[in-house]
Amino acid sequence: MEWGDGQSGSEPEEDAVGGGDSASSEAASDRSDRSWDVDLGRKIERLHEVATEIQTATAPGEIYELTIEAAADILGFDVCVVQIATEGYFEVVAASDNAPVAVGDRPITSDHGITGQVYRTGESTVIADVHAHPIAEPTVEEFRSGLTVPLGNRGVFQGVATEKGFFDEDDLELAELLLSHTMGALARVEKMQRLDELNDATRELMAAETHEAVAQQGCEIAASILDRPLAAIFYADEGGDALVPMAGTDPANEVFDGNEPIERGMNQAWTAFAENRTLVWQGDVETRGTDGSTVEATGSPAWEHLATSLGEHGVLRVSSPAQGRFDGSDMTLAETLAANIEAAFTRADREQNRREQARRLRRQNERLDRFASIVSHDLRNPLNVAMTRAELARRDDDNDHFQHVENALDRMERIIEKTLSLARQGQTVDATEPVSLCRVAEKSWSGVETSGWHLDVVDDTTIYADPDRLRNVFENLYRNAVEHGSTSSDSQAPLRVRVGVLDDGFYVEDTGVGIPPDEREQVFELGYSADAEGTGFGLAIVREIVEAHGWDIGVTESNDVSPEEHRESGAGEMSSPGTRFEITGVKSE
Repeated sequence: MEWGDGQSGSEPEEDAVGGGDSASSEAASDRSDRSWDVDLGRKIERLHEVATEIQTATAPGEIYELTIEAAADILGFDVCVVQIATEGYFEVVAASDNAPVAVGDRPITSDHGITGQVYRTGESTVIADVHAHPIAEPTVEEFRSGLTVPLGNRGVFQGVATEKGFFDEDDLELAELLLSHTMGALARVEKMQRLDELNDATRELMAAETHEAVAQQGCEIAASILDRPLAAIFYADEGGDALVPMAGTDPANEVFDGNEPIERGMNQAWTAFAENRTLVWQGDVETRGTDGSTVEATGSPAWEHLATSLGEHGVLRVSSPAQGRFDGSDMTLAETLAANIEAAFTRADREQNRREQARRLRRQNERLDRFASIVSHDLRNPLNVAMTRAELARRDDDNDHFQHVENALDRMERIIEKTLSLARQGQTVDATEPVSLCRVAEKSWSGVETSGWHLDVVDDTTIYADPDRLRNVFENLYRNAVEHGSTSSDSQAPLRVRVGVLDDGFYVEDTGVGIPPDEREQVFELGYSADAEGTGFGLAIVREIVEAHGWDIGVTESNDVSPEEHRESGAGEMSSPGTRFEITGVKSE
């Protein structure tokens, strides 16, 4: 309901408090005869009495109703209403019996006329004659005077009367006293409600398994409990020179263009992080970096921001498109939420470490199972051969048997060496360093018997890896190409191996016979080999090293092998044009 909004009437503007004509004087005189009109001291006493009841209310709706009752019974405001700013409109949340509006009505926009002015400025207003006021026009013709008191950033309280000059300075003072009790009760109830909401949301927050999930949930909780849709979390980078955006609500990402990084000393958000405290400030105008240069503003003078530290992790920032929107209660809630987010980050770290330990244990158990299989199967066969041949040598006195014994023992030695290598390579890589892919690829080539083969490193990049174990990857892939790349032993054409860079890794491919599609999933299995004399360890070791780095490996046919190259390699017709191993998920410069 709007008591008076619009353009000026034909009459001159009245004094803001009342008076100014005989009608106002007559109205004031009439008021002295009303039975409910007691002296100012008694009214104040009764307001303090009703304040106790208001303060014990448990819901905003109950508080608003008690406010309207007090205004009518104690202050004598027969027609009064409480309106709350909601979605660009004033919504009626409580009204006296004589009011021409009902709870739930949205009669005017929140920026309109006298009501909007009081809401925006936070300054109470008394109008003696709404028909004569320059920006007032009553929506109900018989109303002539009004009193409007702000409810903080929530809305307004209004009283109206059919007489001109009905409200005076005493009415304004009493109404503001009543509304101060209302505001205190609302703050208490809303704080309890927001704490309950925060407690409920924290349980879900603590269930998040990653930092990203914690940050996103933290932003949504902040936007909800602080009733500010623009919330973002910035995480401290490794160098400690910037706060980089980790998560934000959709409105925050849209308004602040995805939330640009906050450089050292850029604004108060950095100060809140660096000094481990909570700050509120207006706008981001002409802030300067440590080098003295002007940093482009992320807001405007009309914006208000709250930032609270997340410890060593970063900072939570919440923004409002109007000043004066963050109070002490908001800061307390934000700090409580920040402490919960910080605890959730720590818990996520613990859970990540626990999952990593479980993964390592599972891998260790799998390796133990594979080693047990090697001991029970792969070593048993050559051991049986050696024992049988040794027994025959003793019985037949035939030295030829000793050659078979020696061969069997050599094979056992190779299996044992590969088993030990596999055990070592399966350990997680804890430290990496920048490595030239080209340099390692070429150095590894010299460590493998590659007679008749040619290496071509087509491009280079710098990746982060354990150089010794990376070299083992290349050596085993080269050896696999040499041992299994050709079925033709008399071909004079050189076989080729290419090494190149992918968007997120590198590849090693050859011009050999390739691997049939139905066997590509098996080649990394321990003990699998197309060669009866092979150990089946080479590609298994490659997979262990790749996974220990946190990378992935896959196998397909070579992309760059032409049919002519394939035929020249001695591999026959191009039914399977070479083998290509792709290692991805690699961090590079």
